[in-house]
Amino acid sequence: MRPVKTNNRMRQLIYIMIAMALLSSCQQKGDKNMTSEELMRKAIVLAEENVDNGGGPFGAVIARNGEIIATGVNRVTAEHDPTAHAEVSAIRVACKKLGTFDLSGCEIYTSCEPCPMCLGAIYWAHIDKMYYGNDKADAKRIGFDDSFIYEEIALSPESRRLSSERVLKDEAVKAFDMWMKKDDKIEY
Repeated sequence: MRPVKTNNRMRQLIYIMIAMALLSSCQQKGDKNMTSEELMRKAIVLAEENVDNGGGPFGAVIARNGEIIATGVNRVTAEHDPTAHAEVSAIRVACKKLGTFDLSGCEIYTSCEPCPMCLGAIYWAHIDKMYYGNDKADAKRIGFDDSFIYEEIALSPESRRLSSERVLKDEAVKAFDMWMKKDDKIEY
């Protein structure tokens, strides 16, 4: 019997279906009053299952009072989306589920110390506490080295590797001025 050949589109759909199944399997009703260790184990299991299914080695769980609100796995290659990291995916699901962009009162459990983008998302979501398994050095050891981004952030824009140029400042600031004058703005 010969193996079945699949095209890239079919493989992507399979990855997405597997990721969705992983998400729903970890959001079952029996997951209440879980300990930090149990919640971290969920994140680790998500990461391991994601690797088994062709994804990256990262998983995340968002919980409130020991109850799982949302989960996420790294879906960068499955979705062709460099922002589809486990933490960002979990934050998006949690915000939609709770109907808010403010996840105060929640904690995040992530199989690895977050990259700068995910750490920023965690701060913007107002998550109260973060737990992580692997650290930046562990990630670097397997080829996920974010250290250059941390170094770049500390530099002025004109000193960064990414060519940057400020353009139309006087026009761009008008949207900020409009925001400041707005009485009914929703601050975040």
